Amino acid sequence: MDELVSIEELIKKGGILYDVPGETPSEIYKAISESGKLPDSLSPELFYKELMERENLMSTGVGNGISIPHARFPLLKDADSERIIVCFPKSKVYINAPDLKPVFVMFVILSGSSKTHLKILSHLAFLFRNAGFRACLEKKPSEEELLSEVKKLLSN
Repeated sequence: MDELVSIEELIKKGGILYDVPGETPSEIYKAISESGKLPDSLSPELFYKELMERENLMSTGVGNGISIPHARFPLLKDADSERIIVCFPKSKVYINAPDLKPVFVMFVILSGSSKTHLKILSHLAFLFRNAGFRACLEKKPSEEELLSEVKKLLSN
């Protein structure tokens, strides 16, 4: 996966979580960690701990109601286990985003290398700049709708 990063495939592996309970990043991250969407090689406890350490260091909010939670360093050794878990919290969450807007969607990145992590961030940043993509996210799309929009925008 080092040479070619497919956001579509990473989301398929990670899946989408809807109406995740919690009013704080800690509660949301706990629910994500316990969702069963993690690779077998990663314990929910370690994943939760690393997400919290990163969030406590600096907010993962990027603006427009979107955040990109991730660990400070790659937690996976196997590139086949990489994934993006898309999470729609039940309620908007305030996490000190740069625009001070509450977060309504999180793209949780699990990567195997810093190089891949940066490529994923680059692709996500491109998607998030697109007003149509952000509007799609606000509707809490089905996995099929989200993947279709990703494919449409990243295949050009």
